[in-house]
Amino acid sequence: MAIGFTLAMCPWVHYAQYEKAGWVEHFIEKPHKTPEEEEALSPADSDALLARRNSFPELPLVNYTTQYGFGCFEGLKAYPRPTVQ
Repeated sequence: MAIGFTLAMCPWVHYAQYEKAGWVEHFIEKPHKTPEEEEALSPADSDALLARRNSFPELPLVNYTTQYGFGCFEGLKAYPRPTVQ
């Protein structure tokens, strides 16, 4: 069984952000066309549309490499080792 991964994510996004009063939910409709119109796009136009759809400047996102690095750093702090003198 093969699972394909693609950047062609759903154009309707739901996200929640915790604020002092509790969770605030947002729904965003990202740029999109009908499925038929998107299939008819040239590769360059399709890439441009997906880049606009996958852009979230309103969210404080970091990439997986950064998350991994933070995880390693936190793990090192959680399990300190005695230093050899």
